[in-house]
Amino acid sequence: MKIAIDCSKAVNEAAGIARYTENLTENLIKSYSYDQFFLYFNFMRGEEEKKEKIKSLIGQSKNVSYKIYHIPGWIKERVFSLPVSFTRSWVKNSDLVHATEFLSFDNGLKIPQILTIHDLTMIKFPKHRGSESIRHGKMLKKAAQNADYIIAVSVATKKDIVKLLHINEEKIKVIYNGKDNVFKPHKITEKEKKYLTEKYKFALPYILFLGTIEPRKNIANLLLAFDKFAHKNNKYYLILAGKKGWNTKEIEKVYKGMEYKNRVRFLDYVEQKDLPLIYNASDLFCYPSLYEGFGLPVLEAMACGTPVLTANISSLPEVGGSAAGYVDPKNTDEIYQAITKILLNKNLLRKMKTEGIRQAKKFSWAKCAKETHQVYEEIISHAKR
Repeated sequence: MKIAIDCSKAVNEAAGIARYTENLTENLIKSYSYDQFFLYFNFMRGEEEKKEKIKSLIGQSKNVSYKIYHIPGWIKERVFSLPVSFTRSWVKNSDLVHATEFLSFDNGLKIPQILTIHDLTMIKFPKHRGSESIRHGKMLKKAAQNADYIIAVSVATKKDIVKLLHINEEKIKVIYNGKDNVFKPHKITEKEKKYLTEKYKFALPYILFLGTIEPRKNIANLLLAFDKFAHKNNKYYLILAGKKGWNTKEIEKVYKGMEYKNRVRFLDYVEQKDLPLIYNASDLFCYPSLYEGFGLPVLEAMACGTPVLTANISSLPEVGGSAAGYVDPKNTDEIYQAITKILLNKNLLRKMKTEGIRQAKKFSWAKCAKETHQVYEEIISHAKR
């Protein structure tokens, strides 16, 4: 097979879609050496750094060709199919194209296209995404309608696609994300503790949240719940790791009104190489998000053996299974009580740690690549009939 994949996200970001694109592509290249892969990348800055990332992704593989494009972001945002149309002359001899997100989908391409949909945040929570929500929502819907097949990263996301985009469920396959092998249980040394606390300016022990600081992540309710917890249990810190997102006014207001805000640390962006240490050093990972398409941080935390408390909605119970603790994310008292119950019960902590590691083993990028490749085979087989 000749497979074209837009890998721009893999070199431009470090968030969920970037890691999906990078790990899926890497595993496809390694596992299916008899296929030919055409990768294309679009970026405007940091050429040398991006080229190093591309070399790392491809390795010594002989079954890969790639091209680099330089199309400004403002064009990509406003003229939907223009950026990918630059690649048509190059990918036209492929058997199919895989768009790993809707922004890279080409509505004018005449060969089979597969689209991965990670979530429908811009449609379900337009106020949480700012002015781009309406435009992106229309773009996503058009891409979904024109795609030959859709990969959804969870059952919850598939249901959203059917309900909100009015897509036939037979056109959608659920394929779960995997986890990087670096996320595994590790006993933190005193040297590593010193490295983390000095670099990121926080203290142990701590409860961890990792994700973009934005309304959808439900940070305000987490802060309120922690303030109640800290009133009776003042040895813990709350560490919020992630870049500042859109519309943080309510979060900032709640933080300023906290009695124990001196026990809260906003770390901003955490380097990828430090994430396994950050997870392993925490006593509890708390992720009461209002909506997720998958919930990669929950999987990563469990893989590290960190007990997880998350929301009982959207895709999160699919990822956490019976290993995680669940709360109504809108109920701050319930979040507070759950944090207290878990952290003050050593037997429960040990049980959640063991079961979390076991649950995380159900997910792998190798499995994701295998199931994705099966979709490729089905689509190409159907196209040749």
